[in-house]
Amino acid sequence: MISWQSEISLPEKSHDFEYGYILNKEEEPVECDKDTLLEMLESDSNVKLVATPDHDSFIIPGSDFFTLQPLLKNRLHSIKDSIRWALISIAVFGGLMLFYAFVLDENYLLDKTGRLYLLVFGVIPLLNGLYDYFAIKRVNEKNYKNEAIEVMFAYWISQKRTISVYIATGIIILITLSQYISGFDASIHIAGLVKPDTFKGEYWRILTGPLLHGGLLHLFFNSIAMFIIGRMVIRVSDIYQFSIVMLISIILGSLFSMYFMPEQTSVGLSGGIMGLIGFLLIIALKQRKQVPHNILKSITITIILIVILGLGAPDIIDNAAHGGGLLGGILVGMASIRSRRQQIPYRSAMPLKIIGFVSIAVLMYSVVFLFGLLY
Repeated sequence: MISWQSEISLPEKSHDFEYGYILNKEEEPVECDKDTLLEMLESDSNVKLVATPDHDSFIIPGSDFFTLQPLLKNRLHSIKDSIRWALISIAVFGGLMLFYAFVLDENYLLDKTGRLYLLVFGVIPLLNGLYDYFAIKRVNEKNYKNEAIEVMFAYWISQKRTISVYIATGIIILITLSQYISGFDASIHIAGLVKPDTFKGEYWRILTGPLLHGGLLHLFFNSIAMFIIGRMVIRVSDIYQFSIVMLISIILGSLFSMYFMPEQTSVGLSGGIMGLIGFLLIIALKQRKQVPHNILKSITITIILIVILGLGAPDIIDNAAHGGGLLGGILVGMASIRSRRQQIPYRSAMPLKIIGFVSIAVLMYSVVFLFGLLY
């Protein structure tokens, strides 16, 4: 079986070529001195491959300690900026909440919108930034290999364009644009997971509800999450397992929402996205020798942050759908990835391909059916 490391192909370099780099979308290497190479790594994010005297071939920037240091320095600058903006957001939204609460004697922002914005743009980015900052500060020449493997894994993920995730994200955006044209409230009433109507026999809402969104901000977060996480899922497995996870997680998320929140109307692809996260969690746990340690850390932190966000705004966020979707992804991962000896990327056997093809057909039919309802 072929592992993801063996799929990375790196060009050879001549013996007299000491320091140099290759930019994205360029094939010809550029020779330079040591200081220029470090400056390029700090200032230009388009550097795809680099050469040093310690290696016989070009290497991925960050795969050794010498080229990793400028990347970590850049990451620290970005993290400091994100922490600064998080503190500003906390001050702004916190000030607004206090103003509404004590000056205008209004609790709406405090109860719903303000709390959500404070968590999304302030508290969660601050906690995430502080964690990343101290994690990077601990990296040294003895323990840098975990960071280097993560860099190589990210390079491997980006090596191939996963057209299917572009299409899936595009469909979700197109559906939301259609909602914007026809009216969000009307579209949610027609095809959202309206629990009383679903209990009366309109069970198709279990599939159409998650395809809708409650607004452009809702779409923004979900589409970015599905693109980033979905791309990784398709690369470590394939489109068949991605489709199975999405379908099972959407269904379980809707069923959990119906059972635990029977009065609240629900929309959004969060259950399916949580399923993708659950699927990756199982892969990271079962294949610790193949998956970078930071991936498991990132998945765990993501789940914790989503739980915090859900607890902070339970009247806006469908925590039941999140839990059901996460469980769906975990179950699919446990069922399809049984052996620790399996190599990443996983390739579906024929039974999984058949189930995956059926899943794709059901999801596409749901999209067509939804457009039929809206128009």
